[in-house]
Amino acid sequence: MRGLLNDQLSYFNGPRGLEPKLKLRLQAQPDVTDDPALETLIDRIILGPSRASPILKMTAQRLLRECGKMALVNKVHVSDIPFRMLR
Repeated sequence: MRGLLNDQLSYFNGPRGLEPKLKLRLQAQPDVTDDPALETLIDRIILGPSRASPILKMTAQRLLRECGKMALVNKVHVSDIPFRMLR
């Protein structure tokens, strides 16, 4: 399965330098997935960390409910890795 998405790999030149990006097309990908629905492609949504993480989690879950993405609501998690400033 190596290299199946090579044509969708890209990069972003941001404030921290070059960062890898995957520009995944939301359509059936042969040998990867037959169902391009977000609910089947997303394993988890990780927020934070932040002092307001519980509020952010509730807000993200409400947004998903309002958008009709009920299968994603329980995939929202808050990171417990402490924030460290990069120098």
